[in-house]
Amino acid sequence: MKKLQKRIMGLYTAVCAAVLGALGFTACGWQADMYGVPMTDYQINGRVTDMAGEPLEGIKVSYYHSLSGDTLSTVTDEEGHVDLYWERAITYEDNVLCFEDVDGEENGGKFANDTMRIDSMERKLVEERDGWHQGVYELSFEKRLKREVDGE
Repeated sequence: MKKLQKRIMGLYTAVCAAVLGALGFTACGWQADMYGVPMTDYQINGRVTDMAGEPLEGIKVSYYHSLSGDTLSTVTDEEGHVDLYWERAITYEDNVLCFEDVDGEENGGKFANDTMRIDSMERKLVEERDGWHQGVYELSFEKRLKREVDGE
């Protein structure tokens, strides 16, 4: 009986040692230290039209980064299309696109300024990255601007 008890105890000890050893090795996975903040690249593309759906040329579209105060701007083409590429953005939730008619009465009349929150846009992962870089995302939008009323 003592021999059987000794064998069972030895088997139990061996199983416990194997399980705890395996758990110990899996708990010691190495991961490089990373410093900084998570960042993302954004490809922003869209189309700006009037309320009737006609494309607007010459509308200044600016990406405003709320944390840094930086802006990136471009102007819509004859089809109303715009493309912006923002590298290393820290966050996008509070950032906005600003729309401004910089050519006045040219290209279809004067349109009221407007804004659009980035987090309201369709967001699609284009390229995965690793570490703090969360990848490249494509943001797309369609924006309709109202004609500016005299006196406003």
